[in-house]
Amino acid sequence: KMSVHFNPTAGMEAIPQSVIDLCSDSGNAIEVHKFHLQRTSLTMFIGNEGDLSTMRPGNGGCRLWHYATEKDAIEECRGLSNGMAKKHGVYNTGFRGAKLVVPINDVSKIHKKNLMEDVADVLNSVGGGGAVYTGCDLNITLDDMDHLMAKTPFVLASVGSDTDPNVATAYGVVGSLLGAFEARNLPVQGTRLFVLGCGAVGSEVSKIMASMGAHVLTSDLDASKADIAGCTNVSEEIAANDGRWFDVPCDVFCPCACSRIVTKEAIHKLSSNGCKLLCGASNLPFRCEGAYEDACRLGVEFIPEAVTSAGAVIVDSVEFYANAQFIKCVPLELYHFTRHLTRSKTLEIMRTADKYKTTPRGALPLTWETLKGSEPVGSRFGKWRFENTMRVDVLIAGGGIAGCAAAYELSKDSRQPSVMVCERGASVAPEDASSNGDSRMFRRMYSDPFYSHLQSDALAMWDEVERAYGKKLLKRHGLLFFGEDDTGETCEGSIPGCEEVMDKLKVDHDKLGSKAISARFNALHPRSNDRGLFEKGAGSILASEACHAMASLASRRGVDLRFNAPLESMVELSSGGVFAAIGGEMPILVHAGKLILSAGAWTNPLLTMLRGRPQLNLDIQSVCWGHYEMPREVATKVPQWFCFRKPDHSRLDGGLYYGFPVEEHELSKARPAVKVGIDYTPDGRAWHPATMRDFDYTPNREVAARIDEHVHEIFGGKARRRELVCSPYTVTPDQDFVLGYLPGHPDVAVFTGGSGRAFKFGPLLGKLLANTITGNKIGEEIAKRFNPARPSVWVGHMEEDELPEVSKHQAHVQHARM
Repeated sequence: KMSVHFNPTAGMEAIPQSVIDLCSDSGNAIEVHKFHLQRTSLTMFIGNEGDLSTMRPGNGGCRLWHYATEKDAIEECRGLSNGMAKKHGVYNTGFRGAKLVVPINDVSKIHKKNLMEDVADVLNSVGGGGAVYTGCDLNITLDDMDHLMAKTPFVLASVGSDTDPNVATAYGVVGSLLGAFEARNLPVQGTRLFVLGCGAVGSEVSKIMASMGAHVLTSDLDASKADIAGCTNVSEEIAANDGRWFDVPCDVFCPCACSRIVTKEAIHKLSSNGCKLLCGASNLPFRCEGAYEDACRLGVEFIPEAVTSAGAVIVDSVEFYANAQFIKCVPLELYHFTRHLTRSKTLEIMRTADKYKTTPRGALPLTWETLKGSEPVGSRFGKWRFENTMRVDVLIAGGGIAGCAAAYELSKDSRQPSVMVCERGASVAPEDASSNGDSRMFRRMYSDPFYSHLQSDALAMWDEVERAYGKKLLKRHGLLFFGEDDTGETCEGSIPGCEEVMDKLKVDHDKLGSKAISARFNALHPRSNDRGLFEKGAGSILASEACHAMASLASRRGVDLRFNAPLESMVELSSGGVFAAIGGEMPILVHAGKLILSAGAWTNPLLTMLRGRPQLNLDIQSVCWGHYEMPREVATKVPQWFCFRKPDHSRLDGGLYYGFPVEEHELSKARPAVKVGIDYTPDGRAWHPATMRDFDYTPNREVAARIDEHVHEIFGGKARRRELVCSPYTVTPDQDFVLGYLPGHPDVAVFTGGSGRAFKFGPLLGKLLANTITGNKIGEEIAKRFNPARPSVWVGHMEEDELPEVSKHQAHVQHARM
């Protein structure tokens, strides 16, 4: 048995001895009562904080376990009850700490139904009934709870509800992690979080933290359980290292496994490998008090499990003290209420520890909620729910070109729908996403007349945006295609193909030979056999500013723009619409009638949150571009251009290069730079990551060398590289966009697969998305080519069993139409 010694600190004088006893794990505040069970001839122990009374009933799970002696069972009951008392006291759940322990030799030989009736008899009699409430613990299932509830009302286990106490516990751990990160100025993004134990709680913690950008390392004795999307499974490495899990380097250790796993050796190794924080779901994580003392000495800060692992008791408090709210709420609301409370409490306890120069565990009595005279935490759920939930007609996730354009178009709708845009970055078109930058091309010079027609429609809409914004966003300086005639059709078309389409559509253009190109654009050095096409009405768009323009216009008309606000989780409602949790410094819950996912390369991870976990066939590509300095007299003569060469894949040369005229802000520099890029991505996972978590913004050296060589050739050796960067493109197998409702998800529309070409169609894409969710028609060919259900794009649902029959039918109808 491990007892904690509390050094007296300022402010502790007013704390009752009973609270000090609970926080020291002495067990002195716990009474253990023994009951004989008639049907099963077993013994049950109930540990309770003080007297068994209905004035403040006890609450704790019912545990079925083997013990060597009756004394061991009693001590376990006392210790577990003490732990529960701390959770109830720290959050003022309105309950006392309690635990039910039934010692058994072989659980498989127990008649569970009879046992539940025995337990019910005790619960109905203790204190006249209602002095103790129980729920699940080891070897007790929800089916057992069903039997128990048929015999007694004194059960709190979310039975009959979709709320999962394990998920609530996981959200509580996440809240504590976020609170600790904030208190210690740790960024979530990139922080190495090691989750040991990937059962119902640990797996959920891992998924949530990975979705927020943490570098999550996972391990479980069953290695398959640690295979979690976005996480790195280190189970096999640990097994090969004699199970020495503490050799895994991490910044934060999150134990979600059994008790007493952290030894003195483990804490020394964790510390030497960079761990600064221990914050998890495991009860009693330290093997001995010496291990905890070493953690304090070595700077590994421990957040007590009374704070971190209280999700289930918080939910119990809501179920008991706000039952009407509990019954009608969405489970996600309860989970985020829990996360809010544990985050706030963790911040409070760490700041209190700093104030009184003690540890978070030492500060625990100073944050005891029951001493503050507040109402039980569960009774506060209704008010919190009202204050932290918004209803909108449309939620748009993603503030790139498609999301901004959709918001702009919806803001013009005469029906005045309420619209919210949530963007995980600090602004629209964030720096690490596809829509950011100074310039994007617009052109009707395509080999496919479909896109030429789309551009014509989009240009008229760009004119409208410019008029409303009061500033030019498009520069109509023309576009030169030049190079070889025999490249075949590429993702950008070909010179012969574009020539044919522009002739047919009567797009104003000039046809140029090599000498004419040199004479007209004397900054360029074409090859002798090159020829070119110059589209006079083409040009470039101020990319980031265009997103800002549409977003600001939408905001003026009432659209709610939220930044640093990632879409963290969501559920589809059987009554229609989507319930979403938006994170960030001011998290909020949103009930949206319709959802537009315009998240580009982040699309598939968001789709996994939906019912059935739908997925699309999307290829994330790393595309390289940069800036090249040159003499002013050369830079001022550089046109907007695209060069076509035959690829040489052995040299990582895709053959497609492009560039832009010098930007005005460069002209003040001694050697202005122009933007040059390559439309090519090498093979390999490094350049085609499964998710953006694995995206590498570092250019491939060989690809960089090809750009350097091409720049040297076409500018006659007068340019030198200033910088190169990589941006993510999201590409479909057929190169067409994805736009429309997801099969089987009538309230979720998506835009993705924009490749490098979507930006020029921005306002039109916004109009198409707006028409989709408002029920207005879109063109038949557009609907067909961009259909999310088309065979090349629609992967399907990863978990078909989760779909209701109506959604399965809708999905099958979609497949039948393909």
